Amino acid sequence: MFFEAHHSTVGNYFLIERNKSMSSFPLHIHRAYECYAVVSGKATAIIDGVEYSLTDGEAVLVFPYQRHEYKTEPNTETWLSLFSPDIVGSFNKGGSLIPKDNKFRLAPWDIPLENDALKKATCYGICGLFDANAKYVERASDEGDLLSKILSYISKNYTKACTLKDTASALGYDYSYVSKIFKKMTGINFKSYVTTIRIDEACRLLSSGKCSIAEAAEAAGFSCTRTFNREFLEIVGKTPREFTKSLSHQR
Repeated sequence: MFFEAHHSTVGNYFLIERNKSMSSFPLHIHRAYECYAVVSGKATAIIDGVEYSLTDGEAVLVFPYQRHEYKTEPNTETWLSLFSPDIVGSFNKGGSLIPKDNKFRLAPWDIPLENDALKKATCYGICGLFDANAKYVERASDEGDLLSKILSYISKNYTKACTLKDTASALGYDYSYVSKIFKKMTGINFKSYVTTIRIDEACRLLSSGKCSIAEAAEAAGFSCTRTFNREFLEIVGKTPREFTKSLSHQR
């Protein structure tokens, strides 16, 4: 389970792509809406534990902070669009409402990415087609809103101390309650999650080629190089030095 921190917090984020080779995508969560469609072939989408079988012309629309993953069969062509909730302000349901059923029919289309008007029209087109037959339900109590607040706080503060205690205090919730809800909805404890986000940021910085290993570690929120090296190896499967060396071979 991981949280895609960077595109999730950008107000005008938009992505659209076709893919013929993606066999699967692991369980993840983010702030953006995500539309995943099958152009040809077969795939499975699992959203908040509910499994959807998809074939030609079928899609799912994942709402912000819904846990989701994909499993694609060989020779399947897929279409993916991610976009910030800020782009579709009049459609955005906030953190409390989610679809009763995420599946709908969609004939994917391609647009020139440099055209901002068409990008916004695409987002509203997806939401409009989905909303035409959708029914919505409330998330359990305030769990969805709270998770949204926690993830937002982490994304803005992970380069600092960013402890569970600090987060609970900043959001005005009980420490134990925040810990319980976070583990329940993400399947990972708070500290491990923050570490994963920091390593993700370090990988991004190292991939840019503009930072040394020490600079990337510090910028990602690690105060101890030894801890950074240990956590990096555990999560990435390579040491930071091995990771940067593999990047140089790809360039």
